[in-house]
Order: sequence, then structure tokens, then C-alpha cells
Amino acid sequence: MSQRNSAFKVILSLSALLLLAALVAAQNQMGQLSIFLVNFSELTQKPVVKIEKMILHSSSTESPLEVIDPQIDLSSNILSQILVAQSYIHPEEYGSLSFELSWGGPPQLIDSTTSEQRQTIEMPVNAIVRSASAETIFLEISLQLSDDSPPAIQFHFEQIFKKTPPPSALGFVSNQGSDNVSYFDRSAGEVVGSILVGKAPRGMAILPTKNRLFVANSSDNSISVIDVQTLQVVSTINLDFGDEPEALCISRDERWLCVANRGSNSASVIDIRSLTMAGKIGVGIAPVDIAADPNSDQIYVVNNLSNDVSIFQPDNLGEVFTVFVGSSPTCIDFDRKQKAAYVAVSRSGKIVRIDTVQKLVTTNYNTAQSIQSMFFDEFSGDLYCSVSESRSLSIFRPALNLEINEISTVEIPFKLAIDSEKTGIYLTNPQANCITMINRTSGNLTRFVASGLNPYMVVFP
Repeated sequence: MSQRNSAFKVILSLSALLLLAALVAAQNQMGQLSIFLVNFSELTQKPVVKIEKMILHSSSTESPLEVIDPQIDLSSNILSQILVAQSYIHPEEYGSLSFELSWGGPPQLIDSTTSEQRQTIEMPVNAIVRSASAETIFLEISLQLSDDSPPAIQFHFEQIFKKTPPPSALGFVSNQGSDNVSYFDRSAGEVVGSILVGKAPRGMAILPTKNRLFVANSSDNSISVIDVQTLQVVSTINLDFGDEPEALCISRDERWLCVANRGSNSASVIDIRSLTMAGKIGVGIAPVDIAADPNSDQIYVVNNLSNDVSIFQPDNLGEVFTVFVGSSPTCIDFDRKQKAAYVAVSRSGKIVRIDTVQKLVTTNYNTAQSIQSMFFDEFSGDLYCSVSESRSLSIFRPALNLEINEISTVEIPFKLAIDSEKTGIYLTNPQANCITMINRTSGNLTRFVASGLNPYMVVFP
């Protein structure tokens, strides 16, 4: 009897695996469609609207779309764009869109006999959804008020098309919850499109000299390779099962792509020329960040649960050097001139300085903050740090052991990045599905940029 039960369990397990493989294969043949609401900031009246039953129509099929957040407050939204729907759908040429719209408030716009007004929207669209790729529809909203008392509202929607600027004018955002990388026009602060990648994309690394963007897909153990000129995935590098890649960096000589694998406590090394695996090495527990020393061929890996930093050379994987830094380190950046590395240690509320020549901790700075991400500015000698607890960008000067400024980010920040001109600071806000942009010169928060779901990090060519 026990042998029969064991055999039955094996059959069930195999059946489950085959079913899962079939579902994954079917989804891989689907395309992804995102719908953004745009230009609502121009509305003279901005009620709270509710979007339901959104359906995309082709000549042969109907594809229901998943509405992200049915209720949208147009009066208080901080964005110029809102992601309203996103779904995997069958590859098809779609020609129309329908949905139900309801709204209330401000009070003067509500009919006296009801607390809610409704409108059925049926409109033409032009959307060609291709297999394993992403398509974006931008809907411009306008409204008319009748001469009735109280006035009645009729909303009007029209599809508009965004022009994609050259790659040098773009920013790229990995969206964990959307399985895509969205790209935005930095000048306008608006999303112009997206690229479908693997499951739960997190860390990214860009190699401008080769026009390549590498994306770590944590849930399907792969790296997507994107051509930033064509904005297409040109290759996929498969890692080992259970690796769960978290972060990426490119070696100083641009030969190697190095991957911090949080799930397997390892680092993978990939030959950039051939896009093949060159080797793999064990590091500490739960590696969450990885970076290349600008003064040497060494790679530094921040290990969150073993409280240390692993150091290795990608062309010599026989040796790993370990530096203990303190409880729950999160991120790293380098001071090239002083040959030093700074590591944020979140639970200890400090930043440690490592001498990269001696590989020793030389200084501890007490910040009393849990830092998620940071950037070292060689010109000023300051560390720019994203701090989720205080919803702020903290500017810390190691030479004075002092926080010299704190800028509110409004939303809860995670990863930060500096644009290629070193004038703008961008912070991902995973809970708000947007990016905060701060002018580095003035210190002013200048705008919020929409993204996909649960944005992880931003990079620039």
C-alpha cells in the first residue's frame, strides 16, 4: 500500500509540474498591455472617478483587462500619468476599448437625485499586441459640463501616442509587480513605453558602450538582455534554479557581468561578449547588492543576513575575502579618489568605511537611520541616502560625520539613482508605483514619474 501511495504522489507531483510548465509556456506566448490615464492635470473639475469592466475588443475576441485601482482621485493625484490597467492578453490587433465609469464629488458636480453618476465609454483604439512583448495605450481625458443646474458631466477619452526620444534622454525602471521595464522621457517626466522581461525584475546594470541593459529576473532565475537602441529583449541568460538574482554590476574592464544571487548565497560571473556563464562562487548569506571597485578588478558583494561584504575577482574565483561590517548591511558605493567603499548598515544605524587597499573597516559613522540605497558624490564628498522610515533623501558628509540636509520624498523611497548629467536624483517608491525626482542643485522635489507596479530601481544610459 505504501508503495502505491508513493507512486501516486510521484504521479501527482509530475502532473503538477507539467501543468505549471504548460501554464508558463502559455503565458510566455501572451503579450502584455498597459493603459495609462494622462493629461488629467488640465481638467478644470477633478472628481473622484471609478473605472470598472475594462475590455479590449478585436474583430475576433474580447480581452478583459485587470484594473489596478478602480477608484482614482483626480484632484489629489501627484502624478501626470496613472497606470489604470495592465494584463497579459492574447496577441491580436485590437480596435476598440470599452469600460464603465462612475464618479462623485466635488459636491457641485453631483446630481441632486443621486450620489453617483455613471457613463459607459466605448472608444476606438489602435493596439497591436505581440507575443512576449509589451504594448502601451495612453488615454487623454477631458470633460464637458452641461448647462443644467446642477451641471451634468460627460467624460471624453481619446488615445494619444507618445514619441520615444533617443536612448540618451530616457530613464529605465524595473517593475517587480509588472514583469517589465518601463522607460520614461526624462525631460517630460512621462512614461513612453515598456519592455516585457522575466518574472519580478529587480537589479539592473547598463553598458552604454555596447548599448546593452541587463535585467535580473528574480522569480525565474534569468537575466534579460535589452538593446537600448531598439528597446527589445535580444537575449535571455538562464541561471541556476533557486538563484533568485537580486543585483547586477559590470566589471571595470567591461568583460564581466556579475550577479548577486540572493536565493543561493552566491555570485555568478557572465562573459559579456559571449553571454555565457563563466563561473560561480559562494558568498555570504542573502546578498542584496553588488558593485565593482573603480580602482581594481575586484567585486564587492553586500550580504544582508551574514552581516558582511564578500570581495572577489571575476577572473579568479578561487578566493573570497570577507569583511565584517555590522548588522543587516544593505548597499555600497565607492570613493574612487580615496580608495574607499561606504556600506550602509541598516539595523545598526550606521555607515562603515572600508579601505579598499587594505580591505579593512577604518571608520564607523553613526547615522541612526536605516538606509536602503546610497550614492557617493566625488565632487562634494557627500553620500546621498534614501531613508524609508523618514520618507526622505538624507545627505551625509563623512568628513564632518554629519547629516547636512534632509529632503522630503513624500512617498516611501527605496533605490536611488543619479542621472547621467548628475543633475537629477531619482528614487523608486514601490508602494506608490512611481518615481520621485529631486533637483540636485536646488534640493527641490520637482516631479513624480509614473512607473509599473512595485518599481525596484532606475538606471540611465
